[in-house]
Amino acid sequence: MKKIIKIKKGFLPFILIGILTTASCKKQSAFDYPPSEVSIYDIIAADNITFSTFQYAIKVAGLTSMLRSGDYTVFAPTNTALSGAGITGASIYAMDKDSLITMVEDHIVKGKVDIQSLDGKSPITSMGGLPLLIQKVGNATYVNGGDVTNTYAATNGTLYLIDNTLSIQPSILQRLKSYVGSNSNSRFTFLVAAITRASQGTTNFISMLDDSTQAYTLFAPNDGAFIDGGYKTIAAVESANPDTLGKLLLYHIIKGRNLMPDFDTTQPMQALSGDHIYFNKVKTNTWSTTVGYAEGINFYGGSANMYGGAGVIHGIPRFLPKPINMTTLQRIQSDTSLSLFNTALVAAAKSGGINFIKMLSDPDSSFTVFAISNKAFRAAGYTNDSLVAAIPSQLLVNMLEYHIIRGRINNIDVQPNTGVNTILTTINTQNNQYVNEQIMFVTVAPNFTVQGTSNDKSIVVAKQNANIVTTNGLLNIIDVILTP
Repeated sequence: MKKIIKIKKGFLPFILIGILTTASCKKQSAFDYPPSEVSIYDIIAADNITFSTFQYAIKVAGLTSMLRSGDYTVFAPTNTALSGAGITGASIYAMDKDSLITMVEDHIVKGKVDIQSLDGKSPITSMGGLPLLIQKVGNATYVNGGDVTNTYAATNGTLYLIDNTLSIQPSILQRLKSYVGSNSNSRFTFLVAAITRASQGTTNFISMLDDSTQAYTLFAPNDGAFIDGGYKTIAAVESANPDTLGKLLLYHIIKGRNLMPDFDTTQPMQALSGDHIYFNKVKTNTWSTTVGYAEGINFYGGSANMYGGAGVIHGIPRFLPKPINMTTLQRIQSDTSLSLFNTALVAAAKSGGINFIKMLSDPDSSFTVFAISNKAFRAAGYTNDSLVAAIPSQLLVNMLEYHIIRGRINNIDVQPNTGVNTILTTINTQNNQYVNEQIMFVTVAPNFTVQGTSNDKSIVVAKQNANIVTTNGLLNIIDVILTP
């Protein structure tokens, strides 16, 4: 029988849990599918819900007959992808014929191409002349950063369903100016105004972002982001201090063209401001869209991976959070509401067990911490530093381990009602194997709540206390102790 360790006011026994296993399967090649009895164009025309906008572009461009014969590989963007990229029926109608033909042909390659056979190093070239980079990460396949989510074999080639568009504008700035959002908040009117105004200060952003040869990655706040960020009107942007806007823009720009597969979730990238930006990515299955997160702000689908010259744009719905240039330990030590939690970390480290002080200050390690507030300690009967330090050492270590997760786990990266492994391990007496105790992420949006196995109800993580970004992890402050 497992020994029970008790804590004041209900820090309950540790409970053994089962081990979850996952299975993976080999991704099918396009040529593993039986050929269809219809052409590429007929597949597109038969699915108005998915392809009506792309079908309209094909018809207006006069390419219908071409896609009913010959041998072609078509990367077909969904209606959602085109809308996300600012391409609508109205904008297609307004395009000159040559530009529209090029836009459609940028999604077509001559001949049958099995993208699963490519090495992902050398791009293939579209009929419109656009290089198409095929990248593979695990079971996921990407073209110019967007997901390939399905495959159709036709009588005259292969159609790949994609969640982005393979069009390009001469520069990042021109891409922003040409964007026609599905609603006013999704557009980049405020951002273009900010680039213009900021260029009157220290940095000439117009020159930087209108240069077709310069490779930058821009996390582009849409109009809604500017409004939520305090710039309620274009006039407010145009009257703002140029260098204040410049600092904001520099934090949203990274050198190089970085597509969705290029973001490393274990290492940050440095913005032009000198600050680090940390990333997470979520893809639930091979046919779903990959959702990227920069400092917890999402980018995905048609409004991500938008080419402009040598650069790329990822549209985002909010400004990136202000970076905190300190380690998780330094952030804890700087917060007076976490003084008892810091005492617990110090006491546990002195006990000869895990050195939590070193762990949470190590720049090469990454952890997500649910920091117990002074309010939570006091509610459990530990009202001062002496009482916290007097908690039996093993119990204290176990308590802290149950509030720490390896890696950066943003709540928006987790499905609701999903258990996430902590670093606390116990022995499964049935097979004598170690298992990780889990914290349940009960709700993730719009409210973030978590629950320990023995907590009688979920615990709210206040918005201002959730996903605090540090140089080596994420910090969440909670007012109730999690109990396994």
